[in-house]
Amino acid sequence: MRPEKVTSPRSSWQLVNVIWSGPDSEPPNKTIWSMAMGYYDGDPVLTIRWDGETDEHKGMPISTGHPVWFVLPGELYEMLMKTVYVPEEKRAYIKKFLGLGEMDVANMTQVDKCKRIMALLIAEAQTNGILLVEREINDLLKTTNEIDQREIMLRSLRTTVDAHLKAASGVQAGFAHMVIDFIDNRLRALEDVG
Repeated sequence: MRPEKVTSPRSSWQLVNVIWSGPDSEPPNKTIWSMAMGYYDGDPVLTIRWDGETDEHKGMPISTGHPVWFVLPGELYEMLMKTVYVPEEKRAYIKKFLGLGEMDVANMTQVDKCKRIMALLIAEAQTNGILLVEREINDLLKTTNEIDQREIMLRSLRTTVDAHLKAASGVQAGFAHMVIDFIDNRLRALEDVG
């Protein structure tokens, strides 16, 4: 199965980019494995999977009959950045996405704080809470001037709010939609600048 088609579990996984897809040995054979970057429960991660020998084969791992990705431990990320499986021209972007490096780790702490505050505000779903969400997100974006880092932060927040939306109903769902609209507007503004 082509790695781009692996979208389960939909409530937790969001593919950003397939980093590597190729043979598992030399000379090349039909067995293909892939590595990708994406969000799992709102967190940026690296994942791998064996894709199978044909597009019809589901590969491994599989969960509840659906092909899924295996989330790699964060301790392996730095090591993987030095391999041929992470193209040299993509390394800086992938490192920023994963929050590797001093500035990025500090920013990811701010992202986690913002996620916790948003979760509480979504649960309360009070109309004045949207102003607090907007302030928190704007304060978070002020922590860096790098457009690509801001985009990563916003997409991470968006994935987290999506997960809350799937579990919400009534006023909580309406509030989550308002938060998503605000995040999407900020993402569009970044595209206009970039």
